[in-house]
Amino acid sequence: MVNGISDATGAVLGADLGCGNYKKAKIETNYFLGLAGILALGIIVLIVIFARPIVGMFGITGKSSILLSVNIVRVLAVRIAFRFFNVIIFAALRAGGDSKFLMFIDSGIMWGVGIMITFFAASVLRLNNILIVILLGQLEQLVRLIIGFKRYRSNAWLNTLTF
Repeated sequence: MVNGISDATGAVLGADLGCGNYKKAKIETNYFLGLAGILALGIIVLIVIFARPIVGMFGITGKSSILLSVNIVRVLAVRIAFRFFNVIIFAALRAGGDSKFLMFIDSGIMWGVGIMITFFAASVLRLNNILIVILLGQLEQLVRLIIGFKRYRSNAWLNTLTF
């Protein structure tokens, strides 16, 4: 679903930007961001409600293992919510040719924030609660969202890539 929304966003915005219609591209991106908010909320609710049946499909045994797995699935719902917004913002930036900036965000934030925070939490702080370590690792998605949204708001991505 997330990849489909990304492709649709890129196609729609690419067509608008190719025609030089920056105002329409900005309006449609806002529409897609609103759609992402609705979908993110819906997906979070569904995952929280159906976490136990989802985990049940994998044949996990033991009460503590099942509880931990259900909680991990619920924590990862946060990642999915952030991912919806990031995919829309990244598709908009990509449609406008902002590829160098996206390369930084895609690789730099993962290595500089996600992996470092997770490593620090597990190795240095020696947190033994896997849920907290996973939740801290999701800060990567939040940082991506903040930086990506600032870039989106700057309108630096509004470029025509056609000749």
